[in-house]
Amino acid sequence: MKTLLLPLLAATLLLVTPASATDKKPASAMKPLTLDTNQDGKIALSEANGLAEAQFRLYDGDKSGAMSEAEYRKPLDEIAKLKKFDAAKKAAEEKVIKSSFTRMDNDSNGQISKAEFMSDAELRHKTMDLDNDGFVTTKEVEELHKKIVEAQKKAAAAAKK
Repeated sequence: MKTLLLPLLAATLLLVTPASATDKKPASAMKPLTLDTNQDGKIALSEANGLAEAQFRLYDGDKSGAMSEAEYRKPLDEIAKLKKFDAAKKAAEEKVIKSSFTRMDNDSNGQISKAEFMSDAELRHKTMDLDNDGFVTTKEVEELHKKIVEAQKKAAAAAKK
């Protein structure tokens, strides 16, 4: 199951790491614990839910209480522009966006409700919590980041064949 969530985790890491961290800086230079609102060195589910709430408000551009794929895509496209993705990364990001949206749209109505989004955020946190202690640490994020980078390299190599 954790392997199936790599695209989702990649999208999450895009939102919690500095613009250059995903490619040029070592994992130790990442700052994923900016979500650590109580400064205890780890991210609890309540802290992750705070980010999810803010993301939902950002993505739900028309404030309807649900987001369309276009609304979901807009902030992620902006992140890709800021990070100056090349064509291969843009194509990979497109797959991440499409698969993430489809996975979160549990009732297949073409919209992601707040409940669906928050449920997915809880699943993301649980998946990133590699030792199942209820918290996500820098070490866990770095480990997942390495796995995502490896998967991206393999996918890029396969695409070139």
